[in-house]
Amino acid sequence: MVLNILKIAGFCGFASMVLASCSSNDGAGVTTSWLGPLHNYERVSGENDNGVFVLKGSKPVAAEKILLAPTEITISVNSDLNSITPSAYERIRRNFADVLAREFSKQPNKASDASGAYVVRITLTNLTAKRIGKGVGTNSLADLRFSFESAAIEVELRNQQTNTRNAVVVLPARAKTVTASGLPQTLTNFAQRIWVRISEARAELSRRAATPATLAPTENK
Repeated sequence: MVLNILKIAGFCGFASMVLASCSSNDGAGVTTSWLGPLHNYERVSGENDNGVFVLKGSKPVAAEKILLAPTEITISVNSDLNSITPSAYERIRRNFADVLAREFSKQPNKASDASGAYVVRITLTNLTAKRIGKGVGTNSLADLRFSFESAAIEVELRNQQTNTRNAVVVLPARAKTVTASGLPQTLTNFAQRIWVRISEARAELSRRAATPATLAPTENK
């Protein structure tokens, strides 16, 4: 049923506040609206609400092959009530999915999955939609304007074989307010920025995969 794909963000402002409060080298104090708390992750790049995090204490496989999962978008609770119909939501989601797929096609990707693969799931959270006019009914995309005060892009990289979430990327999705005509370019800009961060996450996973495991010290008898 189409209605089931309309995602509503439950605590958009809270998530942004918590992310902004954390600038340490781990994810102990970081909670996001989509991926949840990052207690078991360490930060490998970025600061505050912009970073790449890798699962602590894990031995990942090299990120030589990635698969793109269906894209999601959540709508901020600050949006006008019932401003986006399920069909309008799906048009926005498909647009974002299309630009992500274009950028995905430019990424290095090993043809064989013999060494394992990662499933990359990307979500744009807390998109705010407001009516341009004073009508209170459902609206077409042309009747709406979109803002990004608390928006973020949240990404997880899961090992396809084990389903372990080995890496997470969080990126603030800041942009000027736009109408439907300006939304495609804004989403394209987001897609280009997030793939830079995903490339960083892949490089870190591959680096850790190539690092020999440290042997535990033996006890003297």
